[in-house]
Amino acid sequence: MLRRGRVATASGATGKVEISRAAIASIAHGALMESYGVVGMAPSGLRGNLAYYLRQDDPRRGIAVEVSDEQITITLSVILEYGVRISEVAQNVMGSVKFAVERALGMKVVAVNVYVQGLHFSDDVKGKG
Repeated sequence: MLRRGRVATASGATGKVEISRAAIASIAHGALMESYGVVGMAPSGLRGNLAYYLRQDDPRRGIAVEVSDEQITITLSVILEYGVRISEVAQNVMGSVKFAVERALGMKVVAVNVYVQGLHFSDDVKGKG
């Protein structure tokens, strides 16, 4: 999901700072996994599914980062806990990820898109069925 490339965040007399899309995805992942109701990431698309099976430990799977004109769009594919209010959790995730990335980079996040790819049923719920 992450395309190669860098994002220039600052230029000055001493040089320039570039942040990779992978670094942006890592910031988003940290904020996402601290959000109530989120239990994991889901691979998205054929490439994401293949990467999931090859490298299951990659924390950035399920995160796509697009950058244009120093504006960032982040797309997340998530798995939520069964029983949570999906729309509220998704809104909280959007706000948390947007805040974390903007605070860390000082760049504008124009959109955080959340795709709920599945629900996780706890052992308590599984036992009742």
